Amino acid sequence: GGRHTLASVLLRLSEQMGLPPSSGLVADEAERRLTRAHNGARPSGCPASALASRLRQFHEESEVLVPGIASAFSRNDHSALSTLVARSHALTCTHLCNTVPETEWLPPAGIELGAIAASAFGAGFGGSCWAG
Repeated sequence: GGRHTLASVLLRLSEQMGLPPSSGLVADEAERRLTRAHNGARPSGCPASALASRLRQFHEESEVLVPGIASAFSRNDHSALSTLVARSHALTCTHLCNTVPETEWLPPAGIELGAIAASAFGAGFGGSCWAG
C-alpha cells in the first residue's frame, strides 16, 4: 500500500473503533499496532519506541492541544492558553526530542519575563522560539 500520514491512520482507526479521534483508546491502539508492526525493525531509522513517542505527541497536539488553544483564544483565556502552550512545548522536548538546549529553555524564560505563552517551533534541531 501507499504511505499514510499519522492523521489518516488515526482517523481510520477511530472510525474502525467507533470512537472519536481524540480518544486516548485510539492512541493506545495505534501505539500497540505500531509497536507490533515494527517488532524490533527500524525501517524508518527510528526504534519503535521513538515512533510511539512521536505518535503520542502528535495525537495530543492534534486532538487536544490545538483545539484547546483555539478555544482559549476565542475566550481570551490567557491562563488556559499559557497552560496548553506550555504542555505543547514540553511534549516537543520530551516526545519529539528534536530541540536544542536553547530552544528548550527560551520559552520558559519568556514566561518568566512576562509572556502569556511561549514555545519552540521549526523543523527541529534548531528552529526558533516565539513568545507573546
